[in-house]
Amino acid sequence: MLKVIVSHSDDVDAIDAIEEIIEDVREQLDGLVPQAGLLFCGLDFEYDVLLEELYNEFPDIELIGGTTDGEVSSTLGYEQGSVVLTLFVSDTVEIKAGVGKHLSEDIDLATKTAVEQASSKMDTDVKFCFTVYESLTCSAVVVLESLKRRLGVDITVLGGLAADDWNMRKTFQFYNNEVLSDSVPLLLFGGQVEFSYGVASGWEPIGVQKVVTKVDHNVVHELDGAPILDFYNHYLGEYSTLTSNYPLAVFPDVAAHDKFYLRNPAGVVDGTTSIAFFGDIPLHATVQLTEATSEKIVEAVETAVNMAIGNFGDAKLESALVISCSGRCKVLGINTREEIALLQSKLPADCSISGLYGYGEIAPLDKGMESQFHNGTIVVILLGESHV
Repeated sequence: MLKVIVSHSDDVDAIDAIEEIIEDVREQLDGLVPQAGLLFCGLDFEYDVLLEELYNEFPDIELIGGTTDGEVSSTLGYEQGSVVLTLFVSDTVEIKAGVGKHLSEDIDLATKTAVEQASSKMDTDVKFCFTVYESLTCSAVVVLESLKRRLGVDITVLGGLAADDWNMRKTFQFYNNEVLSDSVPLLLFGGQVEFSYGVASGWEPIGVQKVVTKVDHNVVHELDGAPILDFYNHYLGEYSTLTSNYPLAVFPDVAAHDKFYLRNPAGVVDGTTSIAFFGDIPLHATVQLTEATSEKIVEAVETAVNMAIGNFGDAKLESALVISCSGRCKVLGINTREEIALLQSKLPADCSISGLYGYGEIAPLDKGMESQFHNGTIVVILLGESHV
């Protein structure tokens, strides 16, 4: 049995919000005890109050979560400055939590600690990892690569990055009853869990492809030996402002022309012709400028859902976890709600939905590929109980 329960409150007071949520999930649980949970919330809450109330109600729960730039559920749709709780109840699916602290001081040690802490509690083989980690203190790409080494090539990493409403100052992560920053909390899923994922952005490549010939992590200096700023100026105009409307497509495999991940430009580095991006870009990577309309961005939700459904087995679909980029909110504005409305229309009515808008998304580009860090993308994760 696998049951996924979602409750969402838009009350601005921490006590009132969590009490409303606890009363709601208590009724939905009907005496069942949750094994694990996810907590996502806006920036202006007393997080310790939320966690204390949750742990008074569920003292043995394995919980992770974090702050966001928007929260998602099947009950309230898309909200900002709200609290959404997801609870997992199962006697056949095993879910355990771990955390690595002081991430920026030693990324490998933090990911090692998180994986070992969670896996030491597992009695079944790990099927996939879900994580919501720090986004501002270190490279998200380096953290993901470290997680993949710790977990092994057969374990898919899915999730996103915590956010702080575009303040770009400090994000918070949750592990059990602890409020943390600069950390990597994760849940490991094992046992009879069926899962799949879909990834799409809505942005389409335009113009010619270039090769990154000089880069320092997330700061690109040259494409094909010429300043990257000249490349952007050629397409957008010399006096254009770099925004999330024109991310860079990065092709891990040039032969797979339709498989790329995005990197949003953060801005021109002062006094240079270099551009910083919200994520590392590899040296010698093939890249291309992209563009999209609001309609194409929303339509990408259908692409992601269809991909996830197509890769899902014959299990009953219980839940959809959604991780969308806060950059999509910037482009869509008031139309952001259309993403979740479209998602709901493509899933069974009894399928719970929950998730967040954050500073990046984590998923493979397709089944059988390794996990990538994305910008500007929506990731849909489907969950159910397998029959094997």
